[in-house]
Amino acid sequence: METLGTRLKRLRDEQKLTLQQVGKIADNSSKATVHYWETDYSEPKAKALSLLARYYNVSADYLLFGYEDTYMKKTKETLRKLDSLIHEKKISMDQIQKLDSEATGFIEFSISKFEKLNSSDDEAQKTA
Repeated sequence: METLGTRLKRLRDEQKLTLQQVGKIADNSSKATVHYWETDYSEPKAKALSLLARYYNVSADYLLFGYEDTYMKKTKETLRKLDSLIHEKKISMDQIQKLDSEATGFIEFSISKFEKLNSSDDEAQKTA
């Protein structure tokens, strides 16, 4: 069964990061502390967990429980694709505005959801 620690270790390995690098990302935690998290000896505090989730582009729910809200996952993926299209294909805002109202509405809705997600992450960091 995958645990918080094994998920953290897998994500670190996938990114080819050292314990020290992850510690720096996670509110300047020590290598030993990160090792304790990965071996399920202890758990990160809320602020460190939020920073790690943001860095790895996953939810705190995924880190803690192994699942992620499907809707949010799809929204994040859509926004990544949109951002990629805008930057790689050099699509202008004028071109986006020429889209039909349904497509424009979807983009605006996705952006507002993303902004809410970011603001809730910011609030979690402030309370940590």
